[in-house]
Amino acid sequence: MGPPRSQGRGAERESYSQPGPAPSLGALQRARPGPQTGWAPDGGAGAGGWEEALEPGRGPRPAPPSAPSRGSSAGGPARARAGFPAPGRGGNEAQMGLDNHTMVTHFILLGIPNTNGLQTILFFTFLAFYLCTLLGNLIILAAVLADPRLHTPMYFFLCNLAVLDIGLSSVNIPKYLANLWANSNTISLGGCMAQVFFYHFLASTETLLYTVMAFDRYVAICHPLRYLVIMNRRVCALLAAGTWICSSFHATILASLTFTLPYCGSNVVDYFFCDLFPVVKLACGDTYVLEVVTFTNTGLVPMTCFVLILSSYVRIVYSIIKMNAGEGRHKAASTCASHLVVVIMFFGSCALVYTQPQLSKVWVTTLDVFGNLVTPMLNPAIYTLRNKEVNAGLRKLLGGKTPAR
Repeated sequence: MGPPRSQGRGAERESYSQPGPAPSLGALQRARPGPQTGWAPDGGAGAGGWEEALEPGRGPRPAPPSAPSRGSSAGGPARARAGFPAPGRGGNEAQMGLDNHTMVTHFILLGIPNTNGLQTILFFTFLAFYLCTLLGNLIILAAVLADPRLHTPMYFFLCNLAVLDIGLSSVNIPKYLANLWANSNTISLGGCMAQVFFYHFLASTETLLYTVMAFDRYVAICHPLRYLVIMNRRVCALLAAGTWICSSFHATILASLTFTLPYCGSNVVDYFFCDLFPVVKLACGDTYVLEVVTFTNTGLVPMTCFVLILSSYVRIVYSIIKMNAGEGRHKAASTCASHLVVVIMFFGSCALVYTQPQLSKVWVTTLDVFGNLVTPMLNPAIYTLRNKEVNAGLRKLLGGKTPAR
């Protein structure tokens, strides 16, 4: 007995083909398509498959108008000869990949460039800096809250800055430490979106807060008699809230524009955390709108803030020069110098990173590590080393005696 006849299209094809000599086993193996094409193993190959092997002297015949059998579809062999994926299991997956090319579930972070084999050193270095950042800023918060004499506008804004420094360093450093510890470089899509949003949210808030702090110092030094009237609690609360609210809109717009782009290529982020430029490089859609918004939000707005800060300090320096020599002049100069050093460190690194997209990866990484890890750690030291009021608050917090004023 011969093999049972296949049903459906196989039966129609048998009646359609003219009888001929039985094919050899080698001819059948050469003519039979591989499993990757998705054709059915029994009678599922379209015209030009079995018939070409059975009748080697004749050209391929057009397929009869019959319904496709299981595992095949109309035009399958033609699509395979044209270079398209066959419409079987592999073809369906490829077609779904073309239709759903935005379905990225995770990203791979390559880490800091040129640091292969230094994972242990990087882990303990970043951990030490991060713990110092947390400890220093928490001490500032505790000292200001514990001493009623420090409940002034200047120290209110300093507390906001301490919270921002803790948050900014916590956006990407813990994830990087976890990747170093577990030797894993993956981050979920939600985690990448959170890093982009919170990084730009907190960095923008810090930019606006530095501007507000410069205005506070301008009023305190140039208009000392009206300082408490102008910078009352309501004004301070509105200024602080405004910096947080405006920055939330800024970060929402950037994150939305970034992750509504189609990502149909690689998901490898050539950086140690998800930032705007490294992620957008992976997009395969039009990024013109995002580029314009990025230039406005991370270029013009910070530059405007920096110009306002410099203008305030020009007036402050002019007022300090006009003061009589004494403790008040020294105190004003010391306070403003501390703030100006922090502003230059923050704006300098941001300006180089976001206005020079073609900067080498080594420089960009160095500046980002400095801005995300070193600057938040140095801020408490810069503001407290020469500040007698904060030092007195720290002694009170630690249970020591506070010198009388």
